Amino acid sequence: MHTFKYFRVVILAALVALLISSIPSTAPAFAQSQILDVGSLLNPDGTINTTTGFSGALDLRGWNTTLAFTSGGHALGFRADAMFAASRDHALRVEFVNA
Repeated sequence: MHTFKYFRVVILAALVALLISSIPSTAPAFAQSQILDVGSLLNPDGTINTTTGFSGALDLRGWNTTLAFTSGGHALGFRADAMFAASRDHALRVEFVNA
């Protein structure tokens, strides 16, 4: 009876070791290859060219970027240090302290 219990423990330990060894220790190689420097997608006016067909992550480190949305004559913009809201006759800029 003890032999069977010992055998179950050995099998369980082997399965756990197999599962742990199959977990990747770093990000998959394809994820790194899909990160593109945003400079390669810039138009002459500084906007991003969205007609290239690129799909994936952009590396924005070192770039001063603004995420902007427009709708019905209103605009919203977001940067790491501020937020912007504007309409046809009013504008608001909110700076984030210690950002």
